[in-house]
Amino acid sequence: MVIMTMKEAEGEPWARWYIKGLGRKRNSWIVGPEPEKIFLDEVTKSVGRDKTLLDIGCGAGKTVKLIAPKVKEAWGIDPSKTLIEFARKNAPKNTRFKVADGRRLPFEDGSFDVVICQRGPATDNQTFAKEMRRVLKENGAFVAIAIGERDKENIKKVFGRGQLYKALLTKKTEAKRHVALLKKLKFASAEVREYNSVEYFAKLDDLVFRLERTPIIPNFHKVKDRRFLEKIERKCSNGKGIRTNSHRVIVKAIK
Repeated sequence: MVIMTMKEAEGEPWARWYIKGLGRKRNSWIVGPEPEKIFLDEVTKSVGRDKTLLDIGCGAGKTVKLIAPKVKEAWGIDPSKTLIEFARKNAPKNTRFKVADGRRLPFEDGSFDVVICQRGPATDNQTFAKEMRRVLKENGAFVAIAIGERDKENIKKVFGRGQLYKALLTKKTEAKRHVALLKKLKFASAEVREYNSVEYFAKLDDLVFRLERTPIIPNFHKVKDRRFLEKIERKCSNGKGIRTNSHRVIVKAIK
């Protein structure tokens, strides 16, 4: 859920600040297909009461806890000690959470029937992906949802920078990259589905809240970037709120 390297996770004050904001009411909404729900439906189809599951980059553990009643055992790993400690609170008995780097997973080969990743690092590059494949059983399923290169396209163009901005400009699609990576690692099958839905933020403050907590705009600072925010409010607002888009890529692969 939260994308961090081990080095970044050393900034535990960030993680504590992230957790503090989890209770805030979300004033944003999707118009059209809701990829996060579609991802969870796909995970549910892949699991069973006799299966083990691993979530790479589990963040505060919400998805692990949600899926736990449907599996024999559910694990979540994340590089942030603060987030893992939070995830352990009120966790079902069949869940386990561990501080770990996705590039060096602390599990034996073929440990899990299903590995999932929700906007995490499992397919960021070949190093992460090889580890994910290593701990997956033969015929096991990998299910992931990733940010697409066109996500928040109008906002990134105003800032002139952003997550996957180079891929957006060069039209190198995340969908094709994922398929190529998984095929290179000799998965038996790999398929992707893309969703590009309209997303609204009720007010500028709601957009700022999202930008402060995610890597959409690198090095975002609400004071230093004020001129961009003002331009977004002028150009992207209508009677419903600030209009942008949510581009997601859902991946399913079988080892």
